Amino acid sequence: MTASRRLPALRQRVGPRTPAGFTLLELLVVLGIFSMLSLLAYGGLDSVLRSRATVEAALGRTAAMQKAYMRLRDDFQQLRNRPVRNAYGTDAEPALLLALDHRVEFTRGGWRNPLSHARSTLERVAYGLDQDERLVRESWRVLDRGPDSEPVRIALLKGVRRLDWRFMDAQSQWQEQWPPSAFTGNPADAPLPRAVEITLETADWGEIRFLFEAQ
Repeated sequence: MTASRRLPALRQRVGPRTPAGFTLLELLVVLGIFSMLSLLAYGGLDSVLRSRATVEAALGRTAAMQKAYMRLRDDFQQLRNRPVRNAYGTDAEPALLLALDHRVEFTRGGWRNPLSHARSTLERVAYGLDQDERLVRESWRVLDRGPDSEPVRIALLKGVRRLDWRFMDAQSQWQEQWPPSAFTGNPADAPLPRAVEITLETADWGEIRFLFEAQ
C-alpha cells in the first residue's frame, strides 16, 4: 500500500482536531476583571439606592411640614371669641389661652358637620408638644367639657424640640403670653390677638416660623 493510500486511514483513526481551551492564567484574568466590574456595579447601585432613600425621606418630611402648616393655618384663621368653662365647670377660660405647660388652647369655628349631628360648628382645639418631641393637635367634641371629656389627639410633626408662641395685640405689639399681662379685666373677656406667631425648633431643619393672621 502506498503512502498516499495510508493517509486517509490514519486520519480516520486519529479523528478531527479539537480546538485548544483557555489556560488557567486566562481564566484567572477573566475572573479578576469580572470581579472588579461587579464591585463597581454594586457600588454604583448602592449609591443610587442611598440617594433615593435620602430623597424620599426629604420629600416625606416636606409633606409632613406642609400638612402641619395647613392644619395650623386653618385652625388659627377660624378663631372665634367664645370663652369656655374649664373641665370642673367652675371658671370661664378665655377664647385663646397660653397654658402653663406652653400649650395654646382656643376656640375655632367652621367645624364641618356633613352628617348633621346635633352639635355646634365651634370646636375647642389645643396645640403642644408631647414627650416624644411631636407637635400634637388636641380637639374636644364639646366646648364646655367635663372632667371625663377626653380629647382627640393627632400627632402632626415629629422631631420638634421646642415650641414658642407670640401674640400681636390691638396696638400691634408682640406679647409673650395670652391674655397679656397688662390685661386687668376678667380673663374670659380678653380679646383675641390680631396675629399668632409660632416658632418650631426641629432636629433637621432648624428653626421654622409660621405667622398667621387671627382677625
